[in-house]
Amino acid sequence: YIGYEVVAGHAYNEAEYAQRLTAYYGEHAAAVQAHYPAGDYSSPSTALGTALSDFGPMIPLANCTFLRFGRDMAKHTQVFQYEFADRNAPPVMEDPGIELGAVHSAELPYFFPGFSNRSVWDGPPLAGASASLGADMIAYWASFARTGVPSAPGRPQWPAYTQENAVLRLDAGRLELFDAGSAHQCAFWRSLYPQWL
Repeated sequence: YIGYEVVAGHAYNEAEYAQRLTAYYGEHAAAVQAHYPAGDYSSPSTALGTALSDFGPMIPLANCTFLRFGRDMAKHTQVFQYEFADRNAPPVMEDPGIELGAVHSAELPYFFPGFSNRSVWDGPPLAGASASLGADMIAYWASFARTGVPSAPGRPQWPAYTQENAVLRLDAGRLELFDAGSAHQCAFWRSLYPQWL
């Protein structure tokens, strides 16, 4: 979401970063700012985007929230948790000039060649390691549709989700289990929002 604001012409400075943290996190804003200091990032916009991507109350598209949902659903059915992480994915918006990472919906061209997040089907073809990742993702999803268990020949086993440190990371040239909870600072967020996480 921050990327869309930057594309629209808004660049956050450190004072605005602090103001937005207060708007999102209220009484916890100072703790969040200490944990995500703007100086540790290439810009205050990137710092804000990183914090909100890790967790934001009332923001359903956040990594620690996904892990919580997975944990809750795993009480009732098998869950296969993953994180799409190809930073070379085709862009979903005009380049905002800040690091976006692998944003929400960036994975869609891996399943639907030519998908571009626009009203026309004009996305660029995947190339190299990204094209291979697309083939692997299709194999995992097709296996899941056929058998209820995602698997891809010659690729890492994708275990049912039981813990935050064994999530499948889908990255070009590198498929592996990783510690998603640590990567997204979920222990920190749980200390502030135990009722949410």
